[in-house]
Amino acid sequence: MAEPIIADRRLWQTADGRLVEEGDPEAATLVAGEGSAIPPEVAERLHLKREGEKVVQEKTPEAPGGVVSSTAPPEPAPASPSEAQPARRPAPPENAAAEGGASVKVTPASPKEPESEPKPPATPPTKPKEA
Repeated sequence: MAEPIIADRRLWQTADGRLVEEGDPEAATLVAGEGSAIPPEVAERLHLKREGEKVVQEKTPEAPGGVVSSTAPPEPAPASPSEAQPARRPAPPENAAAEGGASVKVTPASPKEPESEPKPPATPPTKPKEA
């Protein structure tokens, strides 16, 4: 198994896949911090190698379809707007609270009642006068 490459400086990848150094205006994604290990599979995907003490990029990587990517390629766009579906969040399991998840009951807010003048304090009851 290949050994990881230790980054000699902060290394960034541009949107088009080039490896650049800290401060480059085209830097988009941090690849590695100084002294961190770059796993062999990442180094291979990005075409990185060591030349002496320096990490260099042999060539610019390309993902399927000619798009540079350090993640999975995006899903194809729908053929027409009518086929587009809004993203949906999966429903929590019925027993989410039992599994350590939060269970929250949401109630709609009621309209705020208009504020009225403050009421005077109640007067304590008085004893009837004796005749």
